[in-house]
Amino acid sequence: MDPIEFIQSGEDGTSFVLNETAIELLQTVKKPLVVVSVVGMYRTGKSYLLNRLMGRSDGFPLGATVQAKTKGIWMWLGDHPLDPENKALLLLDTEGLHDPEKGSKTHDTWIFTLAVLLSSVLIYNSKGTVDANALDGLYLASQLTEHVTVKNGNAEETGEEFGRLFPILVWALRDHHLQLEVDGKNLQPSEYLDHCLKLKRGKGEAIAKYNDLRSSIKEFFIERHLICFPVPCQMKNLKDLDKLQVEDLDPAFVKVGNEFTDFILNQVREKTLGGKSVNGSMFAELSKHYIDAIGKGSVNIESSFDFVLKAENSKAVKAAIDRYQAILDNQEYPLFLDELTEQCKNAEDEANRVFLQSAILTTEDGRSFSKKLSEQIIVIQKSVAEKNSKQSEDNSMQILQKLYEPIEAMMINGEFTRTGGSKEYSIILESLEKDFHGKEHGTKRGPRGDRMLADFLKGKRENELKSLVQTDEALSEKEKEAKILDQEKKQIELQKKAQEEEIMQMKAAQEQITQNFNKNLEKQKEEFSKQHEEEKETMKKQFDTLLKLQQETMEAGFKEEAELLKEQVEDTRRRMEEKENESAKAAEMMEKMFEQMQEQNKENMKMMEKLASRPVNVPSRKKCVIS
Repeated sequence: MDPIEFIQSGEDGTSFVLNETAIELLQTVKKPLVVVSVVGMYRTGKSYLLNRLMGRSDGFPLGATVQAKTKGIWMWLGDHPLDPENKALLLLDTEGLHDPEKGSKTHDTWIFTLAVLLSSVLIYNSKGTVDANALDGLYLASQLTEHVTVKNGNAEETGEEFGRLFPILVWALRDHHLQLEVDGKNLQPSEYLDHCLKLKRGKGEAIAKYNDLRSSIKEFFIERHLICFPVPCQMKNLKDLDKLQVEDLDPAFVKVGNEFTDFILNQVREKTLGGKSVNGSMFAELSKHYIDAIGKGSVNIESSFDFVLKAENSKAVKAAIDRYQAILDNQEYPLFLDELTEQCKNAEDEANRVFLQSAILTTEDGRSFSKKLSEQIIVIQKSVAEKNSKQSEDNSMQILQKLYEPIEAMMINGEFTRTGGSKEYSIILESLEKDFHGKEHGTKRGPRGDRMLADFLKGKRENELKSLVQTDEALSEKEKEAKILDQEKKQIELQKKAQEEEIMQMKAAQEQITQNFNKNLEKQKEEFSKQHEEEKETMKKQFDTLLKLQQETMEAGFKEEAELLKEQVEDTRRRMEEKENESAKAAEMMEKMFEQMQEQNKENMKMMEKLASRPVNVPSRKKCVIS
């Protein structure tokens, strides 16, 4: 696809509007997203970097004049080149910062804020050297806290609160030609970046501003990298950079460009939300909420996450239930119990798979959706079981009535009222029983067939056959009594056998469904653990980085700053412990919730067993007059 507008600047030049076409496209993406954004001064070649990541030279618009080409935020969406089956790559090209044609500085702040909030990798593009001017281009980082909060309420927040949620920072330094050297020692680019972010000793407004910016960058962007690009070609050809062939470019520039592309694409860090990888639908919801919040003047990350979590978990349950229902609706009823059980298992497995694709289980509210899914599945199971039983009863009755039609005609014609007629009628009923089981009828009997047969024959033996026996002149009174008792005994045995067989099948089905139910609960537990571990890993990385930063600051002699960092280290350590305790409690609560769901499942199985045991209603036919 070609890049399209994602977030458009409003007509007033300050507000933002989402492009519905882009949102619809995102909502079709089920794979996790790796989101790469580029920000920087206008006319510094941001779009060129993204075109390299696309493997093209004509994707995002480039310009040969000093007028900025990109307005708002543009996007390109495709498969991730290194893992096309399992990940999607979303590239975001932002409007250039500090464009003199813009009338609002706040507009720049929100563009920068959106890029930070939406990305898993943020590329900051600048030209020349890592000097005061280049760093000042990132001054918007120090203003983020004026517009963005992490927690709900009025809780005090520090930079590390933001750092655990913000993306990897990759600084792309363009047209760089100086040696990366400090005190006669050559440094690697990222080492040089850390050197440039060191704090200054001293007091005064200028020093405070200098240190505040650098502290913000280090706290907000825990993982940072610097990649230095040489001048790509002769100055006169720069305006045609997008049209130049590889052989027209400086080999050193091509080499760094390839290294840059490989480095960015190998940052397989997916955009996450509550430990869950974000897919296209989740990203679209998050973007909508951020844009709405910007319209109100401030963004609360926790509130946005809660909103998306509820929306996505609701959609996850609905998608799972729709899939479950669709599978069961596509069956030809009635099904025998083993067939119905197998289809219910398949439907539940598929529903659970669909649910876990986007469900976020790391919060108590999120975990409650697992219970909602189970409850709705049980309701559908009950409905399907009743529908299957009813269809089985209706079909079986149709078969029995069709088999009995010629017998009824003989009854009406009085063929069984002669001497010995009761014996002949009894033999024919036994033949009907064999035909019901042994012949193809073009209609499926289903699980209630034997019970329907037993109850049907009971009616015939208690009414028609009993009347025939009582009027049969070939039998003595004693023989008549014995005949009636024998038929009653046969009928009791037939009904008992039919009921026992149905209950046995129901119990076997119950056992299989329970095993499958427990298996899917285990999958949900595994997904919860996976999402929790993702959150723990992020916090551990943040803790290690803060500890290193605190030690370096202390060694550099900045005691006050080091003490502040020490507080942040301890706060992160405390949050890690709280997260561990929260995880243990959540696991315990999840276990209790699953036990409740298992009990509910058992009750549902008992209900289905009762359904199997309940008597069937055999429609009465017009009574035959035996003369």
